[in-house]
Amino acid sequence: MELTKYNKLQKLGFTFWTKKQDIGERSYAYLIGESTLAVCSLKSSSLSLLDRERFINSIASIMNEDTVEKINNGGKIKDCIKKVLLFDSLEIESFKEDIIKVQTYSSVEKICSSTKAKKDFYTQFKKDLI
Repeated sequence: MELTKYNKLQKLGFTFWTKKQDIGERSYAYLIGESTLAVCSLKSSSLSLLDRERFINSIASIMNEDTVEKINNGGKIKDCIKKVLLFDSLEIESFKEDIIKVQTYSSVEKICSSTKAKKDFYTQFKKDLI
């Protein structure tokens, strides 16, 4: 399969404007593997999109998942979600109704603010996986 110019630029690290997300106010959502949804709030975030995506990919690596996909609408994938990771994001009402494990953490910006904060988060995250 041949990549388009747009996809080639994305692989090189170029980022492009995207539409506002439907999941929560000013948030990005990522599908990790086939059943985990990560929602990151953008409230006063100074992290770039690339740094945020690196963080999400590191979480996927800890979970032994190979695929991370940025998604636009959580309702379309709601049926396959078993776990939701909220990073400084409001709880989504529709997940409360279902039997979905919801884990809340501080913002990605706070977690990535120092090496100690990252280590503390990864230690806690590994414990939460068990």
